[in-house]
Amino acid sequence: MIFFVYGTDYFRCQQKSKELQDQFTQKRDKSGFNVVKLDGEDLNFDQFKQEVLTVPFLGEKKFIVVTNVTKNRTINKELLDFLKTREKELENSLMFVETYFSKKEEPANALYKYLKTQKYSWEINTLAGYKIEKWLTQYFQQRNSVATPKAVSELVALVGNDLSQLTREADKLIAYKRQEQIQPEDVKLLVSAKFEDNIFDLTDAIALKNKKLALKLISNQLKSGSAPLQILAMISRQFKVILKVKSKLEEISGYPNQAQIASEIGEHPFVIKKAIDQSRGFSLDELIKINSKLLNIEAQLKSGAKNPELLFDLLVLKN
Repeated sequence: MIFFVYGTDYFRCQQKSKELQDQFTQKRDKSGFNVVKLDGEDLNFDQFKQEVLTVPFLGEKKFIVVTNVTKNRTINKELLDFLKTREKELENSLMFVETYFSKKEEPANALYKYLKTQKYSWEINTLAGYKIEKWLTQYFQQRNSVATPKAVSELVALVGNDLSQLTREADKLIAYKRQEQIQPEDVKLLVSAKFEDNIFDLTDAIALKNKKLALKLISNQLKSGSAPLQILAMISRQFKVILKVKSKLEEISGYPNQAQIASEIGEHPFVIKKAIDQSRGFSLDELIKINSKLLNIEAQLKSGAKNPELLFDLLVLKN
């Protein structure tokens, strides 16, 4: 059996893949010994075939999770041929998970198109506009908590459409209020916009080529106890928004309609206004390169880089 989870919403794609994995372990592999995770971008075909064709350890079958394999051009054809010819006789379950930044980056190769045709496939894209508030309201309800519509709107305004950050802030509010209804004042009290304001200042400094100020702001964040990955997540989020806005601005002529761009991108108008201003300091190519560098920094931090400040400093100094 082949499952395919794909789209632009990394957080919800991960949720869906975890749900499918949990269903497998509960029904067929409570020990968890037969769940295999493979990084598709670095995968070679022999490694894949060995995992798929070998018998499970003390279980009925294996559940093999392969991430972002359609980006791996070296095995795309072999993998596609294998799946087409061996799909019906596979005893182990396969789940492919494919996430990308925007619909414009959606893969167009034959393997990706084949996976999309599978019976068990889910396209999960980034939520926009009112859908974010609806999702967040349901999140509170699932945790036996209630937030007023104004409280939900306030939280989205402060955090944006980063579902990972939204859930962390929502969990803080739930713990704080216990069984009481969450009000806008609670959001303002617990969910500080100060950190995000500093990120706006930092991206402003980078856009204006004010390297001295940018380096100082990064140093201050690290000294104040902010986790490097948290800082990176906020910088990455803002630069992704700036890139989206820049792309939109290049598609239109005349004065930009902030409300329309906010609706299409799925961000709060305040965030869009800041991003429009900041986008003027970058070309589209520069923003693409910066986002690529941020992904590289994330990989290094997650692999245990010993000097996070140096990574941030290099980002500033080389832009």
